[in-house]
Amino acid sequence: MPNISRTFSGEGPVDARMRGHQQYERFVLETLVPFIREDCRSPDARMLAVATRDDTVELVDVGDPPAGSWRIERSPRVYSLRFSPDGRYLVVAAAGRVRVFDLATRTQAWKRQGRSSAHFTSVAFDQAQARLAMGVPDPAGVEVRNLQTGALVETWSGQ
Repeated sequence: MPNISRTFSGEGPVDARMRGHQQYERFVLETLVPFIREDCRSPDARMLAVATRDDTVELVDVGDPPAGSWRIERSPRVYSLRFSPDGRYLVVAAAGRVRVFDLATRTQAWKRQGRSSAHFTSVAFDQAQARLAMGVPDPAGVEVRNLQTGALVETWSGQ
């Protein structure tokens, strides 16, 4: 692996920097990208949530200066990661459950547990009313819950 700081610093001849950049790019594409299953950025672009193939969900501070990372959980087969529109909550939709984390306190705010074979594949936010809609597999439909408490607000059944 070339000296990455030299590759992007502008030091040295252009062709040498480009070779270094191409090697780095190949490393990222071949090594890191296949390892990541799902990712998303916070609304302020300071935080990155990543679900990897080893079933780890990690929150990484990519700000300047970065403040480190926080391993949130090990979660089997993550289908969706989403930050709330205000950036306070992170929702992890996975096989068998949906968990909502309060990023201000770094704790789990609430979770919706389903059967282990049930796959919560999508989530969406209603910013105006602080609600979370999620696809529910059994029975097929949509649940709308209060984002802060997890209280059920309404359901829609699939036909």
